[in-house]
Amino acid sequence: MGIRTEGLKFKSEVDRFLAEIETGLTSAIKPIVDQANNDLQANLFASVYGTAPGAVYIRTGNLKSLGNTSASDISKNGVFTIKLASSVDYASDIEYGSGTSEIDPGLLQQLSEASQGKGITFGRSGINYMLPGPFIMPATVKSRITMEAIFNKLLGGWK
Repeated sequence: MGIRTEGLKFKSEVDRFLAEIETGLTSAIKPIVDQANNDLQANLFASVYGTAPGAVYIRTGNLKSLGNTSASDISKNGVFTIKLASSVDYASDIEYGSGTSEIDPGLLQQLSEASQGKGITFGRSGINYMLPGPFIMPATVKSRITMEAIFNKLLGGWK
């Protein structure tokens, strides 16, 4: 997909190249969203649903419902965007922890970046339910890394 430009052909070559990038990213978005949804669920299992239950902490199952926690394609006008979010009111308490166990969002992002978006656990469980159990940030970082890799591969054709 190499491009060489000469004189008046430059604009048409750039337009063609940009169209190739848009087509490539458009076709890549759905698999990235699907993977992000899988990562959200895996992270929730590692930090919440696959851990030891506690006597006080009650698991409602609300977080693992895809209607409540999900990744979605909100791309518009050539801006490619994937949104990962949870509508559950206590999601941030799970993500960052609570009380004296709360982790700074910036630090959580740094740790997620350092792990390349792989799941991070801090020992959260139904017993240690105040500890952070990040599920959104690691999946967000992994999705961004994947999108950047695809974009850079597509840009490899520009010479």
